[in-house]
Amino acid sequence: MEQLLVDTNFVYAILYHRDKDHAIARACYEALGEKALLPSVTLPEIAYLVNRVGGTPAVIEVMKVLKGEFTLIEMIPGLTHTSARQGA
Repeated sequence: MEQLLVDTNFVYAILYHRDKDHAIARACYEALGEKALLPSVTLPEIAYLVNRVGGTPAVIEVMKVLKGEFTLIEMIPGLTHTSARQGA
């Protein structure tokens, strides 16, 4: 199964109906289904953008949806804050 790595802009365009790319992003997402991989590092960016238009309640709801709708991935498996410092 082919998978596609998606980013903050793609997710935000899906979520925010006033985004200029909303319609095309939504159509792409519906075609991808479970094939969309979302790096966990994008979650703070998405939360920030959602908070600007919908506040904290919207952020909470969006995070619940993202965890259920996307396959969250770590960009560098096994790399943690601690192990990154140890290697420096």
